[in-house]
Amino acid sequence: MTNSAGTPIRLIAFDLDGTLMDAEAAEVHPVVRDVIRRALGCGVTITLATGRPYRFARPVAAELELSAPLICYQGGVIREMNECTLRNVSFSNGALGAALALARQDGWQLYLESGGTVYLEAGRSYDPDLFAIHPLPTRRVADLATTPERANQLGVYFPDGATGDRVARLQRALGAAGTAFRTHPNFVNAIPAGVSKGSALAWLAEHLNIPQPAVMAVGDSDNDASMLAWAGVGVAMGNARPSVLAAADWVAPALWEHGAAAALERFVLHCQPAGASPRA
Repeated sequence: MTNSAGTPIRLIAFDLDGTLMDAEAAEVHPVVRDVIRRALGCGVTITLATGRPYRFARPVAAELELSAPLICYQGGVIREMNECTLRNVSFSNGALGAALALARQDGWQLYLESGGTVYLEAGRSYDPDLFAIHPLPTRRVADLATTPERANQLGVYFPDGATGDRVARLQRALGAAGTAFRTHPNFVNAIPAGVSKGSALAWLAEHLNIPQPAVMAVGDSDNDASMLAWAGVGVAMGNARPSVLAAADWVAPALWEHGAAAALERFVLHCQPAGASPRA
């Protein structure tokens, strides 16, 4: 259970969508699930680090028999399996005004997330596919600027694709209030300034008294790059975005080739997997 420097791996953070499961299927493959349970038997602590809310992540963690606190909303929320909240960061009041105005101007399907609820704006049309990928309780409000809870995360669903230009336009509207990035071919998300999976993983490792070299992170999307860069061992899935590949120490097979299991075999269970390649 060691990294390349010989430090035993004690904490592993897995992204969900594109890493442990397909966003549409929303389930962990039995091959990956079984290897995770073998790794847990070796005494390794495993957590999930996802843009999804706790309400979605907890059942997945329970199925995998995980007991560590979960990193949700891109790092904005860290919550124990017993529902005790350890960390909660949200957008400040008024921080999203320009982003909401941009969405209304261009007809973007923008929504806000907080506490496991998706807030939608009354009078705005939303594509049914958004709810297929985001199966959470929804609540319509007259104005997203006045939701009853401050948002942990902003999302925009683009049926015709989340392009780099759209990410850049949302970022300009947010300014210093937050960070926008592509999390799915059709989704752009934004989180409060200072929030990231990397900073959340660092917080959790300190909370668990686990040193940085003993931490491994595995992911595929732009929002995963920060935790791969911070961890002692960063593993990119074979289907990862360029920013994640650039941050990785090792590249595992793709999701559909059970790359998450291969990472555990290599760094925890000491079995060299076939089909994976180290970063050049």
